[in-house]
Amino acid sequence: MVAQDLSARDLSVFVRHRDGGVASMELAVDGIRCAGCMQAIESGLGREPAILGARVNLALKRVSVEWREALLRPEAVVEKLAALGFKAYPFVPERQEDGAATEERSLLRRLGVAGFASMNIMLLSVAVWAGNSGDIDPTTRDFFHWLSALIALPTAAYAGRPFFESALRALKAGAVNMDVPITIGVVLALAMSVAETWTHGRHAYFDGVVMLLFFLLIGRYLDQLMRRRTRDLAGNLAALKAETATRLRGSRTTAAGRSRRSRRSGPAIAFSCAPASASRSTASSRPAAPNSTRASSQVKPHLSRSAWASGSMPAR
Repeated sequence: MVAQDLSARDLSVFVRHRDGGVASMELAVDGIRCAGCMQAIESGLGREPAILGARVNLALKRVSVEWREALLRPEAVVEKLAALGFKAYPFVPERQEDGAATEERSLLRRLGVAGFASMNIMLLSVAVWAGNSGDIDPTTRDFFHWLSALIALPTAAYAGRPFFESALRALKAGAVNMDVPITIGVVLALAMSVAETWTHGRHAYFDGVVMLLFFLLIGRYLDQLMRRRTRDLAGNLAALKAETATRLRGSRTTAAGRSRRSRRSGPAIAFSCAPASASRSTASSRPAAPNSTRASSQVKPHLSRSAWASGSMPAR
């Protein structure tokens, strides 16, 4: 549905035009979880003849795409990603920040529900385990199993929704991601537990299913936090780059170039423009080296500051 809405819109305002008829666009993509998602996107877009290249940033959940502008529309790139099972939209910093905050709050709510439910189901399971080794009544055991099912089924439907939706998108696109085996394991464990409870079995696995979702949501929530910190650090580094530069013309430019060359070639030589009297007083206050007496006697004391500034030297 989102891909159809974007394909109906004009995305040319988000396209950067380059030389040689090459266009590029940066897209924010939901559902990128692992290296397998990166390979699926890059290889899937690479099979399109008009697309020159695609690069996925896993930490920022972005895709940079380049294509031949005369052969492909930007809306077709979004449609291609939707066919691969990934929801994409043009990258807008404000929209990405709002979406990341919304997803973070949603994961935190699901994490709290899964943790609360897992503790309650575990209390019931401990009673069943202790009774199985003793003389628990089958009716009491079935009651605890049905009570666990009453808590586990809605909890799994709510807490496992991020994994179920991602797996469903991948299967619709004919691909497999890391959420597909998670979904299969959760659904099979729930179905087996309900069947065991229906047939008055001794074992059920509602506690294991909810506990698995709880730990998976912890990892997903921490991953979301680290991605947000990475985006913040990347934004801070991008803000450090200079937006403007000052260019000096004339003699200043030449002087700047000479100073840069002198820094590269070695230490710069500093010339003193102090009067001769100050030079003599300064030199007399310091002990002279044995080899510097002859050299200092050859210096012209009457050389003025203007002579140094103009570059003229007195004739010998």
